[in-house]
Formats: sequence, C-alpha cells, structure tokens
Amino acid sequence: MTNSLLSSILQKLKREKKMGVMAHTVVGYPTLSHTKEILKIISPYVDIIELQIPFSDPIADGPHLLKASQNALENGVQVQDVFHLIEEMRLFGIRTPFLIMTYANIVIAKGIPSFVTMAKKSGADGFIIPDLPFDTPEGEEFFTLSKREGLCVLPLLAPTSSDERLQFLAQYAEDLLYVVARTGITGSKTEFSEELDIFIKKIRRVTDTPLALGFGIQTPEQVHTLHGKVEMVIIGTALLKIFEEKGVFGMEEFLKSIPRSL
Repeated sequence: MTNSLLSSILQKLKREKKMGVMAHTVVGYPTLSHTKEILKIISPYVDIIELQIPFSDPIADGPHLLKASQNALENGVQVQDVFHLIEEMRLFGIRTPFLIMTYANIVIAKGIPSFVTMAKKSGADGFIIPDLPFDTPEGEEFFTLSKREGLCVLPLLAPTSSDERLQFLAQYAEDLLYVVARTGITGSKTEFSEELDIFIKKIRRVTDTPLALGFGIQTPEQVHTLHGKVEMVIIGTALLKIFEEKGVFGMEEFLKSIPRSL
C-alpha cells in the first residue's frame, strides 16, 4: 500500500519535469515556536518535509544537526511534541507530506505499534529510520505495521551496499528511496564525483523507484548537476546554517533559488 499523498506528489513532479526538494529540520530547534514558523514559511517551496525527533546519540548527524538536537532536548522537546506539531500544522492547512526521521531506540522505547499509530493519527506520511534494518524482527514489524497504515518507510541506500543488499532494500520501497551520497555523517559538502554516478546507475539496475539524494547538498549549483540523475534532493544542514545566519526568510530565499525545472 503506497502513501497516496506522497505518490501523487512524485507523479506531479514527473509530469511537470521538476526536481523535487525535501527539507529537513530538527523539531524544537531553537524552540518549538521557531519550528512552527519555519514550517509555515518553507512549506510552499518544498515537496516533502523531514521532521527529526531530537535524540541524544544520533549516529548519522554532523555537528550542526547534533547541536540542534541537543538544544531541542535541553528545551524539553519530547516525542509527543512532534506528533502534536504535525497535528497543528495540518489544522493550519499545510498539506505537504511529513516524514518523521528518528532512531530505532525511540521507536522501540515507545513500542512499535504505539509509535506507528500515533504517527498515523497525527497526520504524518511516513518514516526515515537510519538504524532500523528491515531484516530484523523489529524492522519487519515496523515496516508491516507502517504499510498497513498507509505510511511509507524510506530505505537508506549507502555507497558501501552490495548489489544484493541494494536489491533487498529496494523491495521495501513503494514511493521513494533515500540515497546516501557518501559515507560518514551529514553536513560536510559533498563533491559529486563519477563514483556517485556509478552508484546511482547501480541502484537503477535493481529498481525504478524514485530516488531522493541526501548528505552534503549545500548549493543550488549542486542541485543543478543532479538533474536527470535523481528525482529529489534532501537539504538539511545547509538550511540549518542559513537559518542561523539569516533567519527563516533566508531559508525561504534559498529554497526559491533551487533550480527545479529539468
């Protein structure tokens, strides 16, 4: 069962020959009020919003996102605040798909059925869980329950993945695959080399599912070089830095500058 909202947006992007944009933000940084303002301002300029639940030990996050997560935790932001935020944004009128990004410890601590149910009730559209493998009992349960509720789970494909692993992960994707542009943590600028092109072609050999590329995308020029290679780019740390330097309207101007037409 695919997520109908996500699927329709991807079809629209394909029909209009546009590059999709997913924006990543840490919920509660620097405050929940700021997060609400950010979502209201950026939602017209992006296709998907990735909402990160603050976590004390985020394995994939670079220093900027780690600092933001720690700040949000110090402010007392909890898992339930993320669900309440989504509910509030839906009531405000934002229809942009929300993907909840978090780590396995949080999901398991809440209880997998409970976490999935709360996400569905809040109005979320799916999940990104970097450290919850599909071939574990917990991963299989999470995927099965999410699929039953019409929530997508984006598998992460890393450059170190074997052909067999790529093929295994691709079978779990119904709407979108998260392609990690390089190994390591988020935030550092990624130079898009021939190795990335080879990696993307390797993925294309095992699936025709749309691809969203993340890790290190920082400039409109980088996005332009990805036209025709992936269907969507994921921008996180760059937006966070712009927010810290220029505020929410700086984020708006940056997103407006992203070259969308293919």
